[in-house]
Amino acid sequence: MKNFKNFCYILIVMVFVTSCSNGVGETLDSSLQNDGVLDARAAKLQEYNQFMASETSGKSASILGKSTSKKNSDLISYKGELCGDRIYAEHENARTRGDASKWDYYSFRANAGDIISIAITRVSSGMDPAAYLYFGTTNSSDGIDSSGNAGPELEYIEEADDEFEPDSYSCWGDPVFEDVELPYSGMYTIAIYDYFSCTNDLPLKYMIEPKGIICDYDDDGFYGTLDEHPNSIMTETIFIHTTDTEIKNENLGKGTYMADLIQDVVVYVNENYRNASTRSKVREFERRVHTVAGEWYVARLITSQQRLLLDRIASQATELFN
Repeated sequence: MKNFKNFCYILIVMVFVTSCSNGVGETLDSSLQNDGVLDARAAKLQEYNQFMASETSGKSASILGKSTSKKNSDLISYKGELCGDRIYAEHENARTRGDASKWDYYSFRANAGDIISIAITRVSSGMDPAAYLYFGTTNSSDGIDSSGNAGPELEYIEEADDEFEPDSYSCWGDPVFEDVELPYSGMYTIAIYDYFSCTNDLPLKYMIEPKGIICDYDDDGFYGTLDEHPNSIMTETIFIHTTDTEIKNENLGKGTYMADLIQDVVVYVNENYRNASTRSKVREFERRVHTVAGEWYVARLITSQQRLLLDRIASQATELFN
């Protein structure tokens, strides 16, 4: 589909630049009228050609499947981070294929070997969304274009355009990245632009639906299957219920803090001693906290006095199980 678009671009621009005779234009029009779809698309292409002509102020444009915009160093900002939820967004400009500074940028984290899918669906019927997937993030559009050039800070992974046809005829199709196996661990970028819309009604609205992407919800530097506690307790010190132990809540690695292990004990007791008395629950809680504190003491994370303090506070934590 994209090759067909580019072919149409070349054909129409050649007509515009060389100022061909009306006879050539009439021949082109008559050939396109043999097919209703091609006729509609030709009208859109002519509209795009007029748009490009006004943008270039009469200068010829070389549209051989490559961006016609000058590379720029405009600063860009990311509109959001992709997680498991749908995102509804707006694209501020139409026909932004040639200006990467006007694209919409989103980031997400992933691990090498993750398989992800991202569908970008128009909400505005006249939009023609297309997208690029890159490894890395950037704050500049310098060197980024619709030929796949990614600039100095990004690495091109894949592009998407017209993989999914809208339910009713509109402008071309919508982009879908389907079952892409990611090569690296780290941050990725999705860049979305309007390839060749057939409307001037702004803003252009669209929806992003990611699958297989998991966020670092607690911002501890670990995400997905590498994060043992996706919602870590990251207080400065360890609390048992409302009691501050004044023991530093150390980061144990793999997305786990010391306070997370105390909370794990609370959850275990509540799930496995549902019908036990409060007294029995507190005793089991105290026993398991004593074991965890012993491991911390051996690892020299706490002193012997702090270990005894944890035992004492745990033995009095009746409010956790009332």
